[in-house]
Amino acid sequence: MVSPIKCPHCGGTTHRPLQEPTVECQGCGQSFSAYDAGMQQPPAVLPPARWWMPPLAIGILGMLVVGFFVFPAVDMGALFSLFGLAMLGAAVHEFVSTLRLVRVAIPADGIVVGFEERLEESDDEKHVHFYPRVEFQTEDHGKQLFTSDDGSRKASYHIGARVRVLYDPARPQVARIDKHLWWPPVTAAVFGTVFLVPGLRMLLIGLGLVPGEIHWD
Repeated sequence: MVSPIKCPHCGGTTHRPLQEPTVECQGCGQSFSAYDAGMQQPPAVLPPARWWMPPLAIGILGMLVVGFFVFPAVDMGALFSLFGLAMLGAAVHEFVSTLRLVRVAIPADGIVVGFEERLEESDDEKHVHFYPRVEFQTEDHGKQLFTSDDGSRKASYHIGARVRVLYDPARPQVARIDKHLWWPPVTAAVFGTVFLVPGLRMLLIGLGLVPGEIHWD
C-alpha cells in the first residue's frame, strides 16, 4: 500500500504508483517524480572511481627505483630538474604577487603587537619560528591586523616596534612589512637555478645528448 503524498501540481493527496520512480496523481492525472514528492531519496551521485591512480603511482615509483640503478644520471637529472622548475615557478608566482602589491600599495605605519609561533623543521630538527603580527591603520581609519611572512628562529622585532607597512587599498588585509620585500622570490629563484642547471646537465649526459661523464664518488 502506498502512503498518500501531496501532488506538486494540484495539491491533492490521493495517488497511485504508475511506474517507479514516477507517480501519477488521481486528482489531476499528471505524472511527477517520486523524488520531488518525497517518496524516495535520489540515488547518491558517487564520484567516478579513479582506478588508475594507484597503478600510476606504483608505476612512477617503480620507474624511479629502477631508473636509479639502471640510468642513475637520467633519474637524478630528472628529479633535480623537476625540483628546480618547481622552485622557479614559485619564484615567478611570488615575484608577480609582490609586483602587483607594490604597484597599488599604500604605505602605512604599523606596530608589532605580538608573534605567531610555528614549529618548523630546519637542519633535521624542529624549531619554533616567530612571525610578527602587525597592526596598522588604513586611510579610512580602519584597523587591520596581519601576520608577516618574514619569520625567523629569533624574533626580529620586539613588541611595540614600529614598522613600515604596504597594503592593498582594495584588500587591506593583504599587507606586508616593507623590509626584505623581494627576498622570497630571489631566494626561490636562486635555489631553483642551483638545482635546475646541474639537473639538466645530468639529464642530457645520461641521455647521451651531450658529451661528458658523471662521477658518483
